[in-house]
Amino acid sequence: MPLARIRRLLADGGAARLSAQHPFWELASPWWPFWRRAKRFEALQVEILLAGSTLPGPAHLVTDVNPQAFEVGGAWAHAHVSTYRIPPDCDLAVLNERVLRSGGWRFYASHDALDPDAIPDAFTARPEQMAVFAVAHQVPLLVEAFPGNDRWRLWVEEVDTAQEAAA
Repeated sequence: MPLARIRRLLADGGAARLSAQHPFWELASPWWPFWRRAKRFEALQVEILLAGSTLPGPAHLVTDVNPQAFEVGGAWAHAHVSTYRIPPDCDLAVLNERVLRSGGWRFYASHDALDPDAIPDAFTARPEQMAVFAVAHQVPLLVEAFPGNDRWRLWVEEVDTAQEAAA
């Protein structure tokens, strides 16, 4: 159950839940670089992306950077404007190291590629706006990285779908 795993990773990683009514989270790198959580932050990010990539349906990456230019591997498909379908054989640790480390990207799970302009900015949107978007577009997971990749805002659906529970 990838969504349950992501929620556990967020809780263990010290993420803050931003709303009591909605599954909207913020994960931030600790200020002090020598804390155990700070040393593990990048690995935690990769674990969350790995769990998200196992959700039913394809995972998508919205970025102005072409992952193929960084020799990440896998058969990348251009799915929409600045949007790539993440190949199942992609090494997400390599993707994180070579492409995602600078931040300013979005990762989401959805059967359909979405227009990037239709996706609310997770750093300025209210939790209610994120909820309307996620339900309308059937997005169980959305991760948005702040420039620098040291802060993430995440929508993580609360109830695991029947498909996910069966997986």
